[in-house]
Amino acid sequence: MRPARSRPRRAGARRGVVPPGPWPLENVLNALPGFRVKSDFGLFAGECALYRPKQVSKPTNFSEQPPSLPPRSPSVRAVSALRALHWREVSAIQEIWLCEGLCRSGMVSCAGDLLAVVVWVCFCGVRVDLRKVVKMVKICCLGAGYVGGPTMAVIALKCPAIEVVVVDISVVRIAAWNSDQLPIYEPGLDEVVKQCRGRNLFFSTDIEKHVSEADIIFVSVNTPTKTRGLGAGKAADLTYWESAARMIADVSKSDKIVVEKSTVPVKTAEAIEKILTHNSKGINFQILSNPEFLAEGTAIQDLFKPDRVLIGGRETSEGQKAVKALKDVYAHWVPEDRIITTNLWSAEISKLAANAFLAQRISSVNAISALCEATGADVTEVAYAVGRDSRIGPKFLNASVGFGGSCFQKDILNLVYICECNGLPEVAHYWKQVIKINDYQKSRFVNRVVASMFNTVSGKKIAVLGFAFKKDTGDTRETPAIDVCKGLLGDKAAISIYDPQVTEDQIQRDLAMNKFDWDHPLHLQPMSPTAVKQVSVTWDAYEATKGAHGVCILTEWDEFKTLDYQRIYDNMQKPAFVFDGRNIVNVDKLREIGFIVYSIGKPLDAWLKDMPAVA
Repeated sequence: MRPARSRPRRAGARRGVVPPGPWPLENVLNALPGFRVKSDFGLFAGECALYRPKQVSKPTNFSEQPPSLPPRSPSVRAVSALRALHWREVSAIQEIWLCEGLCRSGMVSCAGDLLAVVVWVCFCGVRVDLRKVVKMVKICCLGAGYVGGPTMAVIALKCPAIEVVVVDISVVRIAAWNSDQLPIYEPGLDEVVKQCRGRNLFFSTDIEKHVSEADIIFVSVNTPTKTRGLGAGKAADLTYWESAARMIADVSKSDKIVVEKSTVPVKTAEAIEKILTHNSKGINFQILSNPEFLAEGTAIQDLFKPDRVLIGGRETSEGQKAVKALKDVYAHWVPEDRIITTNLWSAEISKLAANAFLAQRISSVNAISALCEATGADVTEVAYAVGRDSRIGPKFLNASVGFGGSCFQKDILNLVYICECNGLPEVAHYWKQVIKINDYQKSRFVNRVVASMFNTVSGKKIAVLGFAFKKDTGDTRETPAIDVCKGLLGDKAAISIYDPQVTEDQIQRDLAMNKFDWDHPLHLQPMSPTAVKQVSVTWDAYEATKGAHGVCILTEWDEFKTLDYQRIYDNMQKPAFVFDGRNIVNVDKLREIGFIVYSIGKPLDAWLKDMPAVA
């Protein structure tokens, strides 16, 4: 007797609750590691129908040969392909939820086809990978740097049904991504990459092949500040972006969604769209803006639990379909209310504005730190009091030697240039002051060091603890340590540097390079920079400080808080100075040991009051 058809599952039914009796298909698929049916297939619970095949027990004599199926059914071919795949054993199932929306999406040819495959799988208990039944989306990312590598690794981890390939022209960088020693340091990144690499995450230098095969292309190439020509020193250089766009247009044989992941000026999408359109050969390209909001040192956690994911696209039907396609990727793990969709221009300017606001807060508290030193106030206490205001909040109110990193200065300079080009000189001047205060803070720190040590550091050994622009990263781009070291070298100091994550080659390269050269691909940078003779690099803080006249703390690594400062003091020249550019040491305890201590924005040591630093 034919069983009665059950009512469709109501939309909004609780996920993860298995109805009494046999399992529905949704729960079978969800049992696969990392698999989420509603996100992967776009299932609509209200369109589900219940199929009840006759109850069939699992064969006593297990066989991996498929049961007889209609000879013309595509399932015969599908079953043959699935038969040898190794995934997991699925026991007999009597109830199967099947969504008509799955078939309308074009992922399978018909409901009966998928049903036949699933029934065969369930009754024969063969090990299969059900993901092969549907079309697999392929993502390609151009650029294997600090943004492209971690972002794609997390997408691969959270979306096991999506193939992710990261490509780059640098053979050395790709080799490092495929090795046990990744090219960048980021807490948690190593574990994510090792889980996915070789499964659905790949790193390659075969750029054209993977771009041609991809459905979605993320572009995460360098957008350095121009060093010559129109807009030099402020405007973004889009040479690499344009080159990428022309290559995409040249090798593409099917429609593509091209995603801006690099930080770019407003209206870049329009320029890229023109390049792709005029070289499309009938292929449809949709441009999206999906800026990253990662903080180095916490990038993996930022990707796992983002404050927001921003997607900007054209307000056309095709543009909105592209937005939805990318939104569906993030929806595997990001709550829907945290995925924001806007038009292209709003998304592009939001990234610049976000970085400008964050940098502005740092420059604001650093400006107050100078006033605190002059008046005897404590910037830590002032920042705490100000941050208790719920309208302001406590984040990014830590006074320091200055901000660094690849984004803040570059994006503000870009913003300044855009304002100038749009006839807004007052707005441009306002944002330019954020950069000026940051430069002033670094210069003020150097002057304080020199003035404190009898107005000269010539021939004196200065230990520098920390070279990365912040803790928990090996990134040295625009790090304040570069300007501080160059300022001390200008007064002929001998510098000994220790950083737990930055190599000697990188330090020497940074100190030898011209401003903005760091943001060009590695193969375009000086291959063998001239070593700065007055600079030595050690792999031990105690070795770096041995025989030094002063210690400059320029990165807030946790290990610097717990060093044996008595041991350091005993092995230094006297008087021994500590210049804390991150406010991480216990000032009172160091003064008890015998150090003369300068901490940014704190009441000055009696010694320092007699030697004011004028920036």
